[in-house]
Amino acid sequence: EIWAYSLVNGAWRQVDVESAMGFLEIDEKANVIGYDESSYKIRAFSEPEAVKGKIRTHPVVINEERTDVVRKIKSKFNSSDNLTIKVIPDGDSTKTQTRTLTGTGNVKSERKRVKTRCQTFEVEIETPDTTNEMEIHNYSVDFT
Repeated sequence: EIWAYSLVNGAWRQVDVESAMGFLEIDEKANVIGYDESSYKIRAFSEPEAVKGKIRTHPVVINEERTDVVRKIKSKFNSSDNLTIKVIPDGDSTKTQTRTLTGTGNVKSERKRVKTRCQTFEVEIETPDTTNEMEIHNYSVDFT
């Protein structure tokens, strides 16, 4: 009998194996693998788990003396899931501008209008709970 513990949800689950395992090891990606002595096969126990990703910048100062306009945010990314981008002006979460970047599964560039007046802003990029891979190649913010 082999049991696995999920660090994400704190639950134990039983791993189905055909027979007794000869030994257990960790592969190069830190996944547990075992040698099944009856079938002479190596069995992997890794189970994909949904993970939510969130990245948030430090405050970016546009102008210390007056407010300026954050006009657009551009991003180049690869995701099959939609990404949520939030622009938080002057650290005030009640004035947050939220935009959705549409995932296609291919590398793409997308531009969204923001139009918010502020002296500083933060950018937050968030993914849904997913087992899919996601890459953010770059993003930029246009302001005047």
